[in-house]
Amino acid sequence: MPAAARHAITTDPELDGYLRELHAIVDDVHALVDPLPASALDWRPAPGRWSIAQCLDHLTLAWHQSVGPIDAMIEETRRRGLTGSGPFVHRGIIANLFIRSMEPPVRRMRAKSFRTMVPPADRDAAAVLADFFAAQSGFEDRLLRAAGLDLARVRRRNAARISMTLGQWFRFTFAHERRHVWQAHQVRGAPGFPA
Repeated sequence: MPAAARHAITTDPELDGYLRELHAIVDDVHALVDPLPASALDWRPAPGRWSIAQCLDHLTLAWHQSVGPIDAMIEETRRRGLTGSGPFVHRGIIANLFIRSMEPPVRRMRAKSFRTMVPPADRDAAAVLADFFAAQSGFEDRLLRAAGLDLARVRRRNAARISMTLGQWFRFTFAHERRHVWQAHQVRGAPGFPA
Protein backbone atom coordinates (compact mmCIF):
# COMPACT_ATOMS: atom_id res chain seq x y z
CA MET A 1 0.00 0.00 0.00
CA PRO A 2 1.73 3.17 -1.16
CA ALA A 3 2.02 6.02 1.32
CA ALA A 4 -0.45 8.13 -0.69
CA ALA A 5 -3.13 5.44 -0.38
CA ARG A 6 -2.85 5.14 3.40
CA HIS A 7 -5.85 5.96 5.52
CA ALA A 8 -6.00 8.74 8.06
CA ILE A 9 -4.85 7.88 11.56
CA THR A 10 -7.60 7.16 14.11
CA THR A 11 -8.15 9.05 17.36
CA ASP A 12 -7.20 5.97 19.42
CA PRO A 13 -3.53 6.10 20.53
CA GLU A 14 -3.18 2.31 20.66
CA LEU A 15 -4.60 1.86 17.16
CA ASP A 16 -2.50 4.77 15.90
CA GLY A 17 0.56 2.88 17.11
CA TYR A 18 -0.61 -0.29 15.36
CA LEU A 19 -1.18 1.59 12.10
CA ARG A 20 2.32 3.07 12.31
CA GLU A 21 3.73 -0.42 12.91
CA LEU A 22 1.83 -1.77 9.90
CA HIS A 23 3.07 1.05 7.66
CA ALA A 24 6.65 0.54 8.87
CA ILE A 25 6.48 -3.17 8.00
CA VAL A 26 5.04 -2.44 4.54
CA ASP A 27 7.75 0.19 3.92
CA ASP A 28 10.45 -2.24 5.08
CA VAL A 29 9.20 -4.99 2.75
CA HIS A 30 9.07 -2.55 -0.19
CA ALA A 31 12.64 -1.45 0.54
CA LEU A 32 13.69 -5.11 0.68
CA VAL A 33 11.96 -6.47 -2.43
CA ASP A 34 11.46 -3.58 -4.86
CA PRO A 35 15.07 -3.50 -6.12
CA LEU A 36 15.26 -7.29 -6.54
CA PRO A 37 14.47 -9.45 -9.58
CA ALA A 38 11.92 -12.24 -9.12
CA SER A 39 14.67 -14.86 -9.31
CA ALA A 40 16.33 -13.37 -6.22
CA LEU A 41 13.06 -13.54 -4.29
CA ASP A 42 12.93 -17.30 -4.92
CA TRP A 43 16.58 -17.96 -3.96
CA ARG A 44 17.07 -20.14 -0.88
CA PRO A 45 20.26 -19.98 1.21
CA ALA A 46 20.25 -23.75 1.85
CA PRO A 47 18.00 -26.78 1.44
CA GLY A 48 15.16 -26.60 3.95
CA ARG A 49 15.56 -22.83 4.40
CA TRP A 50 12.97 -20.36 3.13
CA SER A 51 13.41 -17.82 0.36
CA ILE A 52 12.35 -14.18 0.73
CA ALA A 53 9.14 -15.03 -1.15
CA GLN A 54 8.43 -17.94 1.19
CA CYS A 55 8.92 -15.73 4.28
CA LEU A 56 6.31 -13.31 2.93
CA ASP A 57 4.01 -16.09 1.75
CA HIS A 58 4.11 -17.57 5.25
CA LEU A 59 2.89 -14.24 6.63
CA THR A 60 0.01 -14.20 4.17
CA LEU A 61 -0.97 -17.75 5.13
CA ALA A 62 -0.81 -16.79 8.81
CA TRP A 63 -2.97 -13.72 8.16
CA HIS A 64 -5.64 -15.83 6.45
CA GLN A 65 -5.79 -18.03 9.55
CA SER A 66 -6.01 -15.00 11.87
CA VAL A 67 -8.56 -12.91 10.02
CA GLY A 68 -11.54 -15.05 11.07
CA PRO A 69 -10.87 -14.77 14.82
CA ILE A 70 -9.99 -11.07 14.49
CA ASP A 71 -13.25 -10.39 12.62
CA ALA A 72 -15.18 -12.37 15.23
CA MET A 73 -13.62 -10.36 18.07
CA ILE A 74 -14.36 -7.05 16.35
CA GLU A 75 -17.97 -8.12 15.75
CA GLU A 76 -18.45 -9.41 19.32
CA THR A 77 -16.92 -6.28 20.85
CA ARG A 78 -19.18 -4.06 18.72
CA ARG A 79 -22.29 -6.20 19.42
CA ARG A 80 -21.67 -6.05 23.17
CA GLY A 81 -21.16 -2.28 23.03
CA LEU A 82 -17.66 -2.48 24.50
CA THR A 83 -16.15 0.85 23.53
CA GLY A 84 -13.25 2.94 24.74
CA SER A 85 -10.01 4.54 23.74
CA GLY A 86 -6.63 3.16 24.63
CA PRO A 87 -4.11 2.48 25.62
CA PHE A 88 -5.72 -0.60 27.11
CA VAL A 89 -4.34 -3.05 29.68
CA HIS A 90 -3.88 -6.45 28.03
CA ARG A 91 -3.60 -9.04 30.79
CA GLY A 92 -2.25 -12.51 30.34
CA ILE A 93 1.34 -13.31 31.21
CA ILE A 94 1.57 -16.22 28.78
CA ALA A 95 0.08 -14.22 25.89
CA ASN A 96 2.39 -11.26 26.52
CA LEU A 97 5.47 -13.52 26.80
CA PHE A 98 4.44 -15.33 23.61
CA ILE A 99 4.16 -12.02 21.76
CA ARG A 100 7.57 -10.86 22.99
CA SER A 101 9.13 -14.19 21.97
CA MET A 102 8.15 -13.49 18.36
CA GLU A 103 10.12 -10.26 18.09
CA PRO A 104 13.34 -10.35 16.09
CA PRO A 105 16.16 -10.95 16.15
CA VAL A 106 15.51 -14.63 16.70
CA ARG A 107 17.54 -15.55 19.77
CA ARG A 108 16.04 -18.86 20.75
CA MET A 109 15.50 -22.14 19.03
CA ARG A 110 13.53 -21.74 15.82
CA ALA A 111 9.85 -22.59 16.10
CA LYS A 112 8.31 -25.02 13.66
CA SER A 113 5.41 -23.57 11.67
CA PHE A 114 2.00 -25.20 11.62
CA ARG A 115 1.63 -27.32 8.47
CA THR A 116 -1.11 -25.05 7.15
CA MET A 117 1.29 -22.09 7.28
CA VAL A 118 4.28 -23.67 5.53
CA PRO A 119 4.65 -21.88 2.19
CA PRO A 120 5.24 -23.84 -1.01
CA ALA A 121 8.59 -23.29 -2.72
CA ASP A 122 7.21 -22.96 -6.23
CA ARG A 123 4.76 -20.03 -6.08
CA ASP A 124 5.27 -17.16 -8.50
CA ALA A 125 7.08 -14.35 -6.65
CA ALA A 126 4.88 -11.63 -8.19
CA ALA A 127 1.76 -13.43 -6.95
CA VAL A 128 3.32 -13.85 -3.49
CA LEU A 129 4.03 -10.11 -3.29
CA ALA A 130 0.54 -9.18 -4.51
CA ASP A 131 -1.04 -11.49 -1.93
CA PHE A 132 1.21 -10.18 0.85
CA PHE A 133 0.38 -6.52 0.18
CA ALA A 134 -3.34 -7.36 -0.18
CA ALA A 135 -3.21 -9.07 3.23
CA GLN A 136 -1.58 -5.96 4.73
CA SER A 137 -4.41 -3.84 3.29
CA GLY A 138 -6.89 -6.27 4.84
CA PHE A 139 -5.09 -5.91 8.16
CA GLU A 140 -5.26 -2.13 7.92
CA ASP A 141 -9.00 -2.42 7.27
CA ARG A 142 -9.42 -4.45 10.49
CA LEU A 143 -7.45 -1.88 12.47
CA LEU A 144 -9.69 0.90 11.19
CA ARG A 145 -12.83 -1.16 11.90
CA ALA A 146 -11.65 -1.58 15.50
CA ALA A 147 -11.52 2.19 16.08
CA GLY A 148 -13.52 3.15 19.16
CA LEU A 149 -13.73 -0.44 20.47
CA ASP A 150 -12.30 -1.70 23.75
CA LEU A 151 -9.40 -3.84 22.52
CA ALA A 152 -8.91 -5.61 25.85
CA ARG A 153 -12.36 -6.99 26.76
CA VAL A 154 -12.88 -9.87 24.28
CA ARG A 155 -10.51 -12.84 24.03
CA ARG A 156 -9.98 -15.73 21.59
CA ARG A 157 -7.47 -18.58 21.45
CA ASN A 158 -4.90 -18.54 18.67
CA ALA A 159 -3.53 -21.56 16.77
CA ALA A 160 -1.13 -22.23 19.68
CA ARG A 161 -4.17 -22.31 22.04
CA ILE A 162 -3.11 -19.11 23.82
CA SER A 163 -5.95 -16.80 24.85
CA MET A 164 -5.41 -13.24 23.60
CA THR A 165 -7.34 -9.99 23.53
CA LEU A 166 -7.99 -8.21 20.24
CA GLY A 167 -5.12 -5.83 20.98
CA GLN A 168 -2.84 -8.78 21.72
CA TRP A 169 -3.83 -10.40 18.39
CA PHE A 170 -2.79 -7.17 16.66
CA ARG A 171 0.49 -7.01 18.62
CA PHE A 172 1.20 -10.67 17.94
CA THR A 173 0.58 -10.23 14.21
CA PHE A 174 3.07 -7.35 14.06
CA ALA A 175 5.71 -9.21 16.09
CA HIS A 176 5.28 -12.28 13.87
CA GLU A 177 5.55 -10.16 10.73
CA ARG A 178 8.67 -8.39 11.98
CA ARG A 179 10.20 -11.79 12.79
CA HIS A 180 9.77 -13.10 9.24
CA VAL A 181 10.67 -9.82 7.53
CA TRP A 182 13.87 -9.95 9.63
CA GLN A 183 14.30 -13.54 8.37
CA ALA A 184 13.86 -12.31 4.78
CA HIS A 185 16.58 -9.70 5.37
CA GLN A 186 18.86 -12.49 6.60
CA VAL A 187 18.25 -14.33 3.32
CA ARG A 188 19.22 -11.24 1.35
CA GLY A 189 22.39 -10.90 3.40
CA ALA A 190 23.35 -14.59 3.09
CA PRO A 191 26.52 -15.59 1.20
CA GLY A 192 25.75 -16.31 -2.44
CA PHE A 193 22.60 -14.19 -2.63
CA PRO A 194 22.16 -13.47 -6.36
CA ALA A 195 21.52 -9.72 -6.35
